[in-house]
Amino acid sequence: MIFEDAGLYTTYQTAKSDQLSHTIANGLVGNDSEMPTFEMAVVPATIYFEEETLIALTGADYHAYTSEREIEMFKPYLMAKGETLHFRRAAKGTRVYMAVAGGVQEAVLNQKIEAATSFKLAHQYTDVQKKLIQKLSVVESCPWGVDYYSLSRVYYSDIFHIYPVKDIVIPDDEVYEVSSYLSRQSFTLEGPLIQYHEQPETHLSPGSIQVTVDQKLRVILTAVTGEEAVAQIAPYHFSKLVQKRPGSKLIFKNVTQEEYDERKNSYDHWVKSLLMQLSYQLKSYVNA
Repeated sequence: MIFEDAGLYTTYQTAKSDQLSHTIANGLVGNDSEMPTFEMAVVPATIYFEEETLIALTGADYHAYTSEREIEMFKPYLMAKGETLHFRRAAKGTRVYMAVAGGVQEAVLNQKIEAATSFKLAHQYTDVQKKLIQKLSVVESCPWGVDYYSLSRVYYSDIFHIYPVKDIVIPDDEVYEVSSYLSRQSFTLEGPLIQYHEQPETHLSPGSIQVTVDQKLRVILTAVTGEEAVAQIAPYHFSKLVQKRPGSKLIFKNVTQEEYDERKNSYDHWVKSLLMQLSYQLKSYVNA
């Protein structure tokens, strides 16, 4: 597998960003959920397959294709030897994830992948994966996957639950717009200004919200050190947060600890149920 064009920023990682898309991609090809995936941000890579490779693409809808066929998101596909995978620009979202069944050999995690980088498949297949590869070798595409409707509760709302960590209140129901990215670590928002109070530096977790010196909100996407946060975005909304691009809207809603616990438990149960359903579909399909 050769990354002929590595795109803007491609890594092989265990998903500190859109964890849900990473987890679903692995589930679609029968991998353990902790298997690293390829994350491609903003401008995805162009990938040449040197041998048959079982993959699944998730995340933003980048409309993947080869010279012969369209490759749908959220479905497993067997890429043929000699096929090249391309991506069109996504209408919404910024990151796409590619899971490779059985993983790859000797890959360095979290390091930016450059053009012409080659990866060899590890071929550490389970019996189910072997059967899926065999089945997809005689059909063009799998008849099942994860439909977008089932993901609407996560990705298609602009409402983000937050809980305060300081006395500064971010108002409910006001519309903020992503104005700019600062590398891949954060983005700033245009919207109602928040009174600024100088804060000491501390360790910031993903989803932290800061107030800048010009009273704008800055959202942190990766763990960094910086001025103390005034609020935290609920982790069950983090996957859709990292898919936001300039021009995207965010609407905040302050939640109580009780509301937060209830929604987090509901989200965790939903993810568990979704993965169980994927496992059942996969085993039923290969044994049919």
